[in-house]
Amino acid sequence: MSRVTTGIGLISGLKTAELVDALINAQRAAVRRLESRAAGFQTTQTALKTLEANLFSVKAAIQQLGEASRFNSFNVQNSQPEQLAVTAGTAATPGTYRFQAVRLASTHEVHSRGFANAAQQAVGSGTLVIADGGFLNRPTLIDALNGGEGIRRGVIRITDRAGSTAEIDLSNVQTVDDVLAAINASQTIAVTASARDGHLVLTDTSGGAGSLSVADLNGGHAAEDLGLAGTAAGDTLTGQTVFEITSDFTFNLLNDGNGLRTISGAPALRVTLSDDTVLDVNLDGAATLGDVIDRINEHEDNGGKLSATLAGGRLELADLSGGGGAGNFTVENINDASVVGELGLDTAAAGGTITGRRLAAGLNSVLLRNLHGGAGIDQTGQITLTDRTGATATIDLSGAESLDEVLAAINGATDGGTKLQLLAEINPQGTGIAVRDTSGASASNLVISDLGGSTLAAQLGIEVDAAVDSIDSGPLGLRSLNAASSVADYAPDGGGIAAGSIRITDSAGNSATVAISTAVTNIGDVLQRLNAASGISVRAELNETGDGFVLIDEAGGAGTLDVAEVGGTTAADLRLLGEAIAGGDGTQRITSRRAAIVEVESGDTLDDVVAKINASAGFVSASVLNTGSAINPVRLRLVSSASGAPAGWRSIPADSTWGWRP
Repeated sequence: MSRVTTGIGLISGLKTAELVDALINAQRAAVRRLESRAAGFQTTQTALKTLEANLFSVKAAIQQLGEASRFNSFNVQNSQPEQLAVTAGTAATPGTYRFQAVRLASTHEVHSRGFANAAQQAVGSGTLVIADGGFLNRPTLIDALNGGEGIRRGVIRITDRAGSTAEIDLSNVQTVDDVLAAINASQTIAVTASARDGHLVLTDTSGGAGSLSVADLNGGHAAEDLGLAGTAAGDTLTGQTVFEITSDFTFNLLNDGNGLRTISGAPALRVTLSDDTVLDVNLDGAATLGDVIDRINEHEDNGGKLSATLAGGRLELADLSGGGGAGNFTVENINDASVVGELGLDTAAAGGTITGRRLAAGLNSVLLRNLHGGAGIDQTGQITLTDRTGATATIDLSGAESLDEVLAAINGATDGGTKLQLLAEINPQGTGIAVRDTSGASASNLVISDLGGSTLAAQLGIEVDAAVDSIDSGPLGLRSLNAASSVADYAPDGGGIAAGSIRITDSAGNSATVAISTAVTNIGDVLQRLNAASGISVRAELNETGDGFVLIDEAGGAGTLDVAEVGGTTAADLRLLGEAIAGGDGTQRITSRRAAIVEVESGDTLDDVVAKINASAGFVSASVLNTGSAINPVRLRLVSSASGAPAGWRSIPADSTWGWRP
């Protein structure tokens, strides 16, 4: 008989867990729907934030579209960035440009004679002076010709008097020297090119009877712009003037590069007129000759009493006041400025006019007044010349102001219409001049002497009366530094002057401390502070070698003039540290020169000399060079740390005629 059984609990046989889960899931369905909706909202929120960020980017981009500078900028694609770095400014002209290097920057290098070894052989004793200035053949940039317009480069044809021709490529010239070298290097014509004052000169030596001519090729204008285009019936083709001083000349182009020292916030130049009117002229911010002229003519107290003009490469001041005063018409520096001599105005008035001296020498030359450290020539005048054939001439250089005037006069000297066989030129070192007899004769001594009161030949170092074929002046001490020169590279290591103090003790034992602050920016500032020191009898002025300054003891005591540091390196940076040396006149001096002065002792080897040079000269490095020669293989090698001529580039825009950019 069957039975029916009922019950609850674990033994009921029902899947209670599943039932419970089902019931719970039924209740969670609503929760899951809410979670799904929340996830949807989060996705929407993320999308909205992304949209917001994108809108901000769009907004920023739209705002930039309102900036004019965004439409004036350019991108540059450079195929050779290792050769030429290029950035495009807002004034750039869009296009494709091709550049070709035509000159690489170079450094000067010199070698000594050979020695057996570097570590044992003594090289001798003496003083070694290594300087980086004083060159007389200052190159004139092509860009300075024709009032700063330069020339249109190209190819020219020169035909000598014998009918021979040469095509001279002047496409890549940078300086007047480059032009002269290109012409003089031609082997097919007998023509020599030279620069004289403000023009070029071609001299025919072919002996032909035709014409000497110069013409442009390929529709160019180089010969025209150089003032050489044309024909000459004789042996000399003198070009038109292509270099002349204009009111746009900046101060660095004047006075052989020796600038003007003005005083910030104070007048630098005082002009006193014959009616006693005084004009104190402030030159703050002036950069060109035109600025100087304007400051004088527009002075508030001028009122038409003084006229400043530029004529013939000189400043000219005319006193129109009418006179009647107690004084004379004069020009002077004030407030410790240094501008009068630099502007050539250190001349006396004549008939109410002050005619200044030449402001620049001309092409590839220097002013006589800057020789011998700025002392110049005491008295120009006549010189007598005799070559070794016995031909004699007298030349008058009374009005000479530039070195090329002297050289041209010697080279053009004649005896009864026959040219003397003398050649005057810059010497191989570039720091002096040499005169050579080219006759090959020996009938007479070579004679060069001053006549009358002239001191020119003697002071140029070419005075001679001997059976020699040449005379070399040696270094003529061209001034390369003046009161306006910066001290930013004056220290021996090539850097600036450290701010600090120095102690100066004169020969009488009196001492003074002089502070050299960061406000000292030029040599004039240094001199001003040294001369303002109280309690000592010492004078500071520019030195006689034109490359620094000198402290001169005026105490006359039994002690020694001395300069010491006050806790820094300022005295060493000024090249003044140490004791004075008495000169031939008995006066004690400490001379500061922007040059390396190396004392070589009797036992020093080449290695010792190298070490001394490298310890004292920041602008040159010394090393030992072994040439491998069987005899005396080692040499002293000096390399300038500053490059010479800058790199040059020919710029050829693809869509226009080519030009030049140095």
